[in-house]
Amino acid sequence: APNTSATKRMRNAAAPVIWLPLYDSDPRLAFVAAGAMAAIAALLVTPLRGIEMGRRPRPQSVAEASPPFG
Repeated sequence: APNTSATKRMRNAAAPVIWLPLYDSDPRLAFVAAGAMAAIAALLVTPLRGIEMGRRPRPQSVAEASPPFG
């Protein structure tokens, strides 16, 4: 599915519909749920950081990271 401006706006419009009932029932529940969603997103995205095309491997030592002098 294309990620168009319209789909972004629909997701932004859906957010209050999802979070407001939680906040209305108990504000703490809404904040805990938002934190849990952020943690889940971080767990899912973190392994993908090294998959980028053409990414150079990280240097293992300071000598590998610094350019040669001269």
